[in-house]
Amino acid sequence: MNNTTKTFRLFISSTFSDFQKEREVLQTKIFPEISEYCSIKGYTFQPIDLRWGVSNEAQLDQKALDMCIKEVQSCKIHDYPNFLIMLGDRYGWIPLPNIIEKNEFELLLKNITSSNKEFLNSWYTVDKNQLPVSYILKQRENEYVDYIKWLEIENKLRDILQDAVSNSDLDNNIKNKYFISATESEAIEGILPYSNTTDYQKELLNLIPKLEQIDHKHIFGFFRKIKKETIKNNKYISNDYDKAQDFKQKLEEQLLKENTLNITTSQITADTLEEEYLQEFIFSIVKFIKKQVDKQIQNDTQNKYTALELEKLQQKYFLDKKIENFLGQENILNKIQEYMLNDISTPLIINGVSGIGKSSIIAKAIEDTSNISNKKIIYRFVGATPNSTTSKDLLSSILEELNIAIEDEKNDDMVNQLLTDMDKEENSFIAFSHKVHKEIMGLTDDIIIFIDAVDQITNDDQFLWLPNNLPSNVKIIVSALKDRDYKEDSKYFNTLKNKIPNFTEIEPYNKPIELLELLLYQQNRTLQEDQKEYFLNQYNQVKSPLYVYMAANQIIYWQSSDIVDNDITLSLSQKDIVKIFIKNLTSMHHHDKSLVQKVFGYIIASKDGLSEYEILELLNTDKEFIKTIAPDTWHTNTTQELPLVIWTRLYGHIKPFLSIKNQDNQELLYFFHREFVDVIKNQSNQQEEYENIIKATQQLIEKNQDKEFDSNRWGKLYALLLGEYFFKYKDEDKVKEFCKFISYGGYDENWLLLYIEEIQKTGFLLNLTNKLQKALSYRNIIYFTLKSLYKNSINWSYLYIQSAHNVASTLLKQNKIKESLAIEEENLIFVKKAISEPSLLLSVQPHIRKVIKNADITGLALYYWIDSQIKILFALSSCHLSLDNLKKAIELDKRALELSEHFYNLHKDNRFFWRNNYLIALGNLADSLYQNSELDKAIEFQEKCLDILENNYDFTTGYLIEDYARALNSLSIFLLDSNPIKSKKLLEQSHEILSKLFNQNPNRYSVQIHNINSNKISIGLDNKNNELNNLLIKFHEEYKDGSKNEAFKLLSAHIKIVKNEYDKDNGYWADKYVRILIIIGEVLSGDSNFEEASKYQEEAYFILSNNFTNNIENWADLYTKALNNLANTYTYLNKKNESYLLNRKNLDISTKLFQSDQQKWFKAYYYALENMASTYMMYGEFNQEKECRDKIEELESNPSFQLVADVIKNKSIDKRIKYFDYIFKGFLMLGIFFIFYFFIFQ
Repeated sequence: MNNTTKTFRLFISSTFSDFQKEREVLQTKIFPEISEYCSIKGYTFQPIDLRWGVSNEAQLDQKALDMCIKEVQSCKIHDYPNFLIMLGDRYGWIPLPNIIEKNEFELLLKNITSSNKEFLNSWYTVDKNQLPVSYILKQRENEYVDYIKWLEIENKLRDILQDAVSNSDLDNNIKNKYFISATESEAIEGILPYSNTTDYQKELLNLIPKLEQIDHKHIFGFFRKIKKETIKNNKYISNDYDKAQDFKQKLEEQLLKENTLNITTSQITADTLEEEYLQEFIFSIVKFIKKQVDKQIQNDTQNKYTALELEKLQQKYFLDKKIENFLGQENILNKIQEYMLNDISTPLIINGVSGIGKSSIIAKAIEDTSNISNKKIIYRFVGATPNSTTSKDLLSSILEELNIAIEDEKNDDMVNQLLTDMDKEENSFIAFSHKVHKEIMGLTDDIIIFIDAVDQITNDDQFLWLPNNLPSNVKIIVSALKDRDYKEDSKYFNTLKNKIPNFTEIEPYNKPIELLELLLYQQNRTLQEDQKEYFLNQYNQVKSPLYVYMAANQIIYWQSSDIVDNDITLSLSQKDIVKIFIKNLTSMHHHDKSLVQKVFGYIIASKDGLSEYEILELLNTDKEFIKTIAPDTWHTNTTQELPLVIWTRLYGHIKPFLSIKNQDNQELLYFFHREFVDVIKNQSNQQEEYENIIKATQQLIEKNQDKEFDSNRWGKLYALLLGEYFFKYKDEDKVKEFCKFISYGGYDENWLLLYIEEIQKTGFLLNLTNKLQKALSYRNIIYFTLKSLYKNSINWSYLYIQSAHNVASTLLKQNKIKESLAIEEENLIFVKKAISEPSLLLSVQPHIRKVIKNADITGLALYYWIDSQIKILFALSSCHLSLDNLKKAIELDKRALELSEHFYNLHKDNRFFWRNNYLIALGNLADSLYQNSELDKAIEFQEKCLDILENNYDFTTGYLIEDYARALNSLSIFLLDSNPIKSKKLLEQSHEILSKLFNQNPNRYSVQIHNINSNKISIGLDNKNNELNNLLIKFHEEYKDGSKNEAFKLLSAHIKIVKNEYDKDNGYWADKYVRILIIIGEVLSGDSNFEEASKYQEEAYFILSNNFTNNIENWADLYTKALNNLANTYTYLNKKNESYLLNRKNLDISTKLFQSDQQKWFKAYYYALENMASTYMMYGEFNQEKECRDKIEELESNPSFQLVADVIKNKSIDKRIKYFDYIFKGFLMLGIFFIFYFFIFQ
């Protein structure tokens, strides 16, 4: 029985049309009350009535009974109550046998007349692919899709078969299948011990031996009798009356009297009964189900699993599923066992492409190891459970199983609330990783740890917790994806490979035929030799177990008479075979296309997956869709809900490719294989399905708006859907409309806070890991929502401003300076107003009431607003620096320092919170002053900052360590000319710290350091080779010493790393990448290697051409540089026409820019004129050359441009490597060290 989730699943069995009214009462009266009752107690109730809302019991594929039995089995593994039966005076529909063994069928033919024999053979055809060889009932096609026409055929076939069977010598057990109703078949499977124990029941009894003694005590039976004298037709009584009475009597004897209801009633009209009994019907069933539910909840409470026990159960369930049908893979399994026995101290990394069977191999290795080793074995499959999706949860669970407790560092209340979520999360995980590493190294017992699929971890992980060398008593095996088609997900393997030298790749699967035959055998199927050969030829193009599973799903329907390349085909790739599988759901299996699209689209849009209950709830919100897919042709669909049988048929076909994980007390269905996700998310209608599920979720939020946020998943789902939708489709108007649904919905304040918190957590995590475009999507969702809430109530002011600031900060990281600036300027005005107005000041209350009790609300509110003001001043300063407004930046930095210093000194006993702002303010002002040539003041502030940091940073916890390293860097630059010895010492000290930080988390620190103020140095981008952390410093030193070749090697290595980042996120990394391309082009040109230089310059030009078109203001400076450089290189390569065109283009653009802002664009315009003049001279166009020279002389004679013009004029083209930049009102920085860093990281 499944009590690891809080779901009750009740199968309803009965005959068909004679229980129409009872079914309606169940659906409209009883089940809604039970659903609400369970929901209040934190459980889900899911009734399974396959006969509700459909016109007949038969299915086109002739497998209705098979589907019913599978649903009974699914319910029986859930807690009681799981089966309810209603019986009347009809025995019910007797389905035709779908399969009749060949010997049996041919025996029956001997007892059939020639005409009937011919008729029977027209519907049953022999299939050698069935085991044993059998005759298969054809699917209903063409005219027989019409049920009325089919009914005539079905009745004739049944009569022929039953007559033949009655006159045969077949065993009675075999004869029964020709005479037993679907309802009695369900009772046989659903009630122990109603009849002979079925194969499935034997499996249940192996798990729970006492089931046979208790099962019947938890079944409810409703038995209805109609007075014969009132009968008006055969709707309620037919010629099988006696058989129906025997069935009722036998079943009633099995059930407890207290769990049955017997009633006698009369037929009033042809289609109705006297219905007074329905009140008792409602009362009895509601009472029974509630009693069963209460009993089970009490059992759950008494026998409640701990979180660890539940995790282990769910992990074991996943493992068992993965080793089903496992074959082959001996080589990799042997390597794993060899690792267990050898003296190698490093962890073992198993890697392979998608679909190669990594999880199954790990599962099998765990099983094998358990059979031969006495060591303690701990295993986790990432993503199999809610607590195995993040590194921290995963490792915490493993440590708990090892009886090791690791608690996070605790700060005081004020600190906990005022530290940013990003800082807390990042510092916490780094410190946590160190602790885990320490605990692993301290293990004394013999331990084996398996961790599968680290590529499915939802956070970035540098595996700081994983020791390079383990204690001799510990072995760790980790599996990871390595697949060129999934580069982003393969980054985890790349990180592990650079850390751990012991890794092995899974070879192509070498037992496809054996696996295919096993999968087919389990369904009593096989293949003919020519079909087998065809499969093998197709398989050899892919060679993965996933392909075999996908192919088996198609091959199971191949008949022995099907001809290769005519009747049957298989695709040549995993993605294509997935596409065919989805197509066949409609074309072969007759599922409604719109239903398939909705279900698949909804599951993919939900990201984490959906439960059956949620899928049905979402589908049922679309009443027009329900009318289309299930018109009222038989039952009046009073509930206007999807008939369950329609979903159940589809679920039966897709179930083999869905995984189940327990999350939020729900069994969530999701596609485990990436190929399904890729195919579905790229379907042309996916945006429409996204919008449909969003609208459906809106209805369900409204339906449940009187309930707590955490009582269901609709609020969480809506938050996730909006963030992902905005990220994928960028439809701002549509998203704002979706956000207004929340802000204008009148929801409880606590509900809204939890909803906002849900999105905020995701946005922070994405921003922290530098997934900036997606972070911006989630942060905008909060911003749009809070903006509307604020318009309705000032109580949301503070959170609104915080959301605006978060959006602006992400825009700033994306170099969208003016957009960020506009938002922050509005924020500053608002914050100043809030500080001065009591009503706005206290609008912070919804935020702090949630986290702090019994505090000075007014005082704390002031702290919140002051903190916001300081952070906004920081952001504004950064924006103005980026726009070359140095004077404004200094003004803002001074104001930020004034505020920070005041509160830092005011709270001498508790400086923790204000210290961060104070340090940032000191560092920012020092940087700004340095850029303004106020060197002495810059050094003074930077040394003050460094003094505080030296006394407070902590490398073990990570607290302030990054700030300390950056402060060392900055001061080293400030002292470069006045005190070069100290400068070098500080630089080396900083480098040592930063190297360790990069080795721990390059994804975090590469971007953080790229985005510091323009005078801070980045030490490196990745830890793939430790020496790369030193690249930029070494480049300066080597080049300064004249070691050009060595310097260029370092720079070439550097660009590979940046290119890798650019490929993953070209929106953010384009600026950095093209700057380095330009630098390398300059280096090569300076060494007269023009052919090689042109390759880098052409790539920079190509990238910048696209970006310049989309955003002229942000990219003009780099674009004109790229045009200028490439034109010059083309000149040296004698590509005169190309050079002419580029110079002409450069001059046209530079002229317009110069006209818009002469100070800012003087240099670009001057260079463009100079180069164009040289080009005209080369072509002999001397009049045009003279025009350019005249304009140059005019510029040089202008006093405003005198300094820069002189410098430009004196620079030799042979020394173009020594780039200079005119920054901040004519201040010119010379020397490649400054220029290189400013050029790349400004």
